[in-house]
Amino acid sequence: MGRIIKYIVLICAVMTCLCACGASDGDKAASRAFPIVEIPSMLDAEDKIDYVLGHMWDAFLDKSGQISCDTTLVNGVKEEEVTQVMANYAMLLGQVDLEKAYGYMSSLTESIISLHDCDSLSHTFTAMRKCVENYLYDANSPLRDEDIYHAYCSRMASFEGLGEAYRQLYSYQAEMCAMNRRGTVAADFAFSDKDGRHYTLHGINADLTILFFSNPGCTACKQIIEYLSYNPEISSLVQEGKIAVVNVYIDEDLKEWYDYIDQYPESWYNGYDHNHIIRDDELYNVRAIPSLYLLDKDKKVILKDVNEQRLFVTLDNMLE
Repeated sequence: MGRIIKYIVLICAVMTCLCACGASDGDKAASRAFPIVEIPSMLDAEDKIDYVLGHMWDAFLDKSGQISCDTTLVNGVKEEEVTQVMANYAMLLGQVDLEKAYGYMSSLTESIISLHDCDSLSHTFTAMRKCVENYLYDANSPLRDEDIYHAYCSRMASFEGLGEAYRQLYSYQAEMCAMNRRGTVAADFAFSDKDGRHYTLHGINADLTILFFSNPGCTACKQIIEYLSYNPEISSLVQEGKIAVVNVYIDEDLKEWYDYIDQYPESWYNGYDHNHIIRDDELYNVRAIPSLYLLDKDKKVILKDVNEQRLFVTLDNMLE
């Protein structure tokens, strides 16, 4: 029942936002409102979210009408409105299973590609690419999701309408996004603690493993350390060995790391990448610090490079 209520709340939030995106009276001559998805009333809550994901962009990207070509707009709609819709879309993608989300993103990518050869809509092609990349791939986006973004960048890498430089960039992104995907076993690596003892990620036994790439003094890292340390349930499970926190430093300034080591809980596996294999060989696509993964007892990826809030919510739900 809780999951159904969550879906209903999400649908209502998206629809409310889209309704609020209409142009003001003074702007109607120059722009149009983002077309609202009409959801069939007979669908249940989960089917409604699937319907929205499958049809959110249909009317907006329909090329059959005469739409304003003003490059200050995106297919006739204010850019900030389109950006907000993309944020909602990315949020909803994160609420369905990966296979479904990948399919929806693949369909949207094909729709974006179809705009390329329409001269009157060339700005829309560029603007939509920017939206997708900003929300699903930018390292600072709380909605980033490399597994879903892979559907987009792998297709763009083969799209001949783009120049070679762009295709190479997308190909590199696709290669990076393909690493450590959800449901696959996370890449193993060795690390050393402050006393020179060596460990491997796969050698650590726990029901859940939080893989935490951090830097000394990082503000966001401090917040994660505080949450995991002061959450009584998580802290207790760490002490019991049921949850392992593998906190790894991947840069080369070991003096800075040693000077900061006392700030990390002793019950964690705190270490550094003595082989420099993570950064140099790119076993993990660590584009920004902090970077967080959640792994199951077999070291399969549950969450990949998520922000701390998504990790905390997932842990709370799993421990209920």
